[in-house]
Amino acid sequence: MTNKLASWAVVALCAVLALGSAVAVVASYQVRSQARTTLEGQVRLYSARQHVARAQEALGDADIKDALIGATGANEAAERVSLVTRRIVKLLRPTTRTADVIAASARTGLRGARFARRQTEVAAQVLGAISGYQSAARDYSSSTNRALRRILAALRETNATFPLSQLPGLP
Repeated sequence: MTNKLASWAVVALCAVLALGSAVAVVASYQVRSQARTTLEGQVRLYSARQHVARAQEALGDADIKDALIGATGANEAAERVSLVTRRIVKLLRPTTRTADVIAASARTGLRGARFARRQTEVAAQVLGAISGYQSAARDYSSSTNRALRRILAALRETNATFPLSQLPGLP
């Protein structure tokens, strides 16, 4: 009963660990997606700044300065978002490692639970075989005891009729 309860407890723990691993994987995927989006935005912003610089060279300093100031502000905002995203990714790395450890532990626990279940089944089979042998021995013991009683009675009867004086070496 205790082994069965322990096995179920291990299976439940494995399920909880697997669920935690799945949540960590989903969170890691979302952060990775945000980081990729931020990186793509910065690449586009860099490309836009290059176009602005070329246009400024071609047109002079007219309205391009205002556009350049706006683009610079947008680039600074994008860099701040990138910094925050990098921090989030950095914070989630240990969580991902922990999720990997939890998943590995869950797999190990599941293997242990399967082994324990197989050992329990083998023990049950061995106990069943022992019970069968005991039952057969009990069944045969009564007939053996009856036969031994008959043999003992026959020996007593034989001994009662056998003269002791005819034995060699006895007075």
